[in-house]
Amino acid sequence: MPLDAICLRAVTNELNNVLAGCRVEKVYQPDRDEIVLQTRGGQGGPRRLLLSIAAGAPRVHFIDAARENPAAPPMFCMLLRKHVQGAKIAAVSQPAVERMLTIELDTTDEMGVPCKKHLICELMGKHSNVILCGEDNRIIDALRRVDGDLSGKRQVLPGLFYRMPPAQDKHDPFTVSGTGLAAAASQA
Repeated sequence: MPLDAICLRAVTNELNNVLAGCRVEKVYQPDRDEIVLQTRGGQGGPRRLLLSIAAGAPRVHFIDAARENPAAPPMFCMLLRKHVQGAKIAAVSQPAVERMLTIELDTTDEMGVPCKKHLICELMGKHSNVILCGEDNRIIDALRRVDGDLSGKRQVLPGLFYRMPPAQDKHDPFTVSGTGLAAAASQA
């Protein structure tokens, strides 16, 4: 079943309830398109959160079993370990009617100064991605880098400012009133 924005809204609420206040203990990348965040603290003890950007089934959910990891971790995994490991999860949020969620992290920079970082999970089929941004919304790195050759509309490269994917002009069913929803349905 494809993951739509409404289903992701329920997942985001559950993740926020369970993960807010937890610490990221370890970061793994068992597959080219998967990241596993092992957390501690919060409800239910230690948990493993899977972030998958596989084109056929992008998803975010908890897993029970430990995954087998490669002998040498990939570069993006090493970068996440540097920036995210030990960070406290402040919140998990979702922009309105988007198939993406943001994990807000309270951490420290290289000098030990407290800062915020954002782990953005875009779950949009073959365009899925996991992007790490700094406090100023500048991209630190992404699991899949997107340059001008791949996309003329939006580049996802280290050093650039993060921009959300182009809006699709959808109505948010959680903010539209009953009469507004009926009017929108009649226009379609």
